[in-house]
Amino acid sequence: MNSPRIRRDFARKYKGKRSPISGRIFDGKLAFITTASAFGKSSVYDRIKISRGPEMIHAGWSSGSGEFHLFSDFYNELTSLVREYIKGQKNPLWGSGVRNRRVVICAALDKLNLPRELIYHNIKRELFAMPLGHRSFEFLRGESKSIGYL
Repeated sequence: MNSPRIRRDFARKYKGKRSPISGRIFDGKLAFITTASAFGKSSVYDRIKISRGPEMIHAGWSSGSGEFHLFSDFYNELTSLVREYIKGQKNPLWGSGVRNRRVVICAALDKLNLPRELIYHNIKRELFAMPLGHRSFEFLRGESKSIGYL
């Protein structure tokens, strides 16, 4: 995740692209990698140690919500059910497709008169962040132009 190749490939894909939301041109610098455990406490990410390199930092826990336990077999039908209803709920600068699964599922729950609380499965996920440089935090706060890659 912290290899120069990942940073180079990321920059090749995103450098010079205009953000559809802010309108700013992206410089292509990758300062952090974030991830989450699959279910509950991680037995993998908290053990990652790179000699003189970055470490995964425990960043907190998710609220235990998601869609994997709901409607996975007929998601396309749910999208058709709510497509017109959700059409205007997205900034047009973000593209023309459906916003995300969460919007579709919540709209379908509303349309079917089911409580939105059904999206909470209460399986919290551990969240991690890996700063890629000595100055990643300062870079993201706009206090440094350099990330100081490790």
